[in-house]
Amino acid sequence: MNPYADQGSRPWEHPTQNYTWTLEQEIAEMVRQNEETVRWVRQQQERDAAKQRTAFSVDEDPKLRRLLEDLASGFRCEAERWRSLEEETRRAARHWKREAEKLVQEEMSRLRAAQQETQRRRMAYERRRAYEDSRERRHREKEQAKAKARCEEADRQAWQSYQDRWEAITSARQEPAELTFRTIPWPTFSPPRDAEDITPARIALFILSPTHSEGQTRKERIKNALRRWHPDRFGRLLARVKESDKEEVEKAVGCVARCLNSLLAREA
Repeated sequence: MNPYADQGSRPWEHPTQNYTWTLEQEIAEMVRQNEETVRWVRQQQERDAAKQRTAFSVDEDPKLRRLLEDLASGFRCEAERWRSLEEETRRAARHWKREAEKLVQEEMSRLRAAQQETQRRRMAYERRRAYEDSRERRHREKEQAKAKARCEEADRQAWQSYQDRWEAITSARQEPAELTFRTIPWPTFSPPRDAEDITPARIALFILSPTHSEGQTRKERIKNALRRWHPDRFGRLLARVKESDKEEVEKAVGCVARCLNSLLAREA
């Protein structure tokens, strides 16, 4: 029975011990067979000697006695040869057992070294990948910060342009010019195509953007915008609007006023 079978572990966790145990079993079997052979030879010797003692008496012819002695000596030599063979077999078995254990240990060392090398390469790969991921993340964050800064700058410029254009069309120092739908500074980041392009979401994004009017509350921003876009107040500019655009402008101004009133109601 394998002495390592009750250790509560899987067979492949003790390859050296299992291999050694198997080799010991094979050696034991070889020794057992040799012992049986030696025992058989001795039995044959004893049986032949008994027959000879029965067939011949001590007082027989000296030639026969010498013949018997020679036979007995031959049997003894044969038995000694078998004993020598048995010992040689044992020595060879011990030698091969040591060689087998050495080979197993060398193979285990090679496997451990290969495992350590695999682990080292895996850790190196993970470190390199972590570094590359970190570098890529920093680059991405940097680009996102740049893009955000560009967007914020564009929003600030759009707000400043909105303020400047309103100042221009309401300034008393300049000659009043004809207004069109496209020349009116609408409260959106990008110019609307028509009145339907003006939505509450676009107006809220523009008026309540964090890129401008930092000192004003949301409610103050909405009220300031309503002072410009209330239909009664905007009516003074409506007379300067090109006749072909007047209807669309009136529709758009009403849309802006309604959106601002809705935003103001939410802030109340």
